[in-house]
Amino acid sequence: MAIYDLGNVMISGIACAVPETVVKAEQYYEVLGEDVVDKFVKTVGVKQRHLGGDSMVTTADLCYDAAEKLIKDLQINREEIIALILVTQTPDYIIPATACVLQYRLGLSEECLAYDVNLGCSGYVYGLYLAATHIKPDTKGKVLLLAGDAKPSRKDSIDRSQAMLFGDAGTATILEYTEKGSGMKCLLKTQGHGFKSLIKPCGGNRHPGGNMERTLRDDGTIRNDFETYMDGTAIFNFSISEVPKLFNEFNKIFNLSPEDFDFIAFHQANLFMLNYIAKKLKLPKEKMPISLDIYGNTSSASIPITICDYFNRNNQECDDKYYNVMGCGFGVGLSLGITTFQVHNKTCFPIITTNDSFEDELI
Repeated sequence: MAIYDLGNVMISGIACAVPETVVKAEQYYEVLGEDVVDKFVKTVGVKQRHLGGDSMVTTADLCYDAAEKLIKDLQINREEIIALILVTQTPDYIIPATACVLQYRLGLSEECLAYDVNLGCSGYVYGLYLAATHIKPDTKGKVLLLAGDAKPSRKDSIDRSQAMLFGDAGTATILEYTEKGSGMKCLLKTQGHGFKSLIKPCGGNRHPGGNMERTLRDDGTIRNDFETYMDGTAIFNFSISEVPKLFNEFNKIFNLSPEDFDFIAFHQANLFMLNYIAKKLKLPKEKMPISLDIYGNTSSASIPITICDYFNRNNQECDDKYYNVMGCGFGVGLSLGITTFQVHNKTCFPIITTNDSFEDELI
């Protein structure tokens, strides 16, 4: 069982970046119909999203800008970063690992290890665990965790379940050794039998070819073989049944409860789904911040986006202190997990917007 109690590790800061272009739900009235859009906003909760559009800003670009902000604002010595982990399902290249390119772009030491992790909805909680395992008292170096997804020139999906759901974002989190603090506690799981529930079937080595033409499928969606298929009912049932069970198991193992945390940052999948889970867990709404209303479902970026948004939306006043946070990710894989940690509100920075793009001079 993937249970971990990791001491002497802390999050020293979080920064997030999103594209400048804002797409509001009302812009889909003509395409999908006013009734459909209004119902989607009410149930799913997404009022707007930030999208790269034609700017060609990628996940790596957004993570780069978030990392630069974090490094500069925290006055971090780049030589002290001993590892860079990029969690994304939208890398810049098939090869090499995009993390290697980001090590170069960020001017990190050649002694810094760098690798990609192909995870989505649960990616941030998995990423925190992976980052923490690189932190040792004898090295006392820092680890840079980057997480996010973005699709340049994202074309509107005709699948109503996805057309207004996903947003683009990149995030950066710095972890380091500490003699103080509560460390991290993790419970991570995988239910790979449900891999077909959320999948992009073609384009990889299993099925490199496919039909690029959008056609009506048996499930009623209109898509091509290279676009994401989502079985909404299967994902919903998985989330509302497995996430509460995960919480109960986690709390029993570590003798904890929601009362031990200032708030719980969920993966921002769907407002109706989150409210259902909160009701099942008897979780007060004030302990479940929501960010998908203005950023959409941002995949592995959604938990750090929610944390930074919680502290900075409308210049919200928060006590100058460390907050106890529980992060919960669940979805594509199927994969799910919980990781607990502390963050200081003054080092969870306001979300920045950018359309800066790296010119690799390849094409």
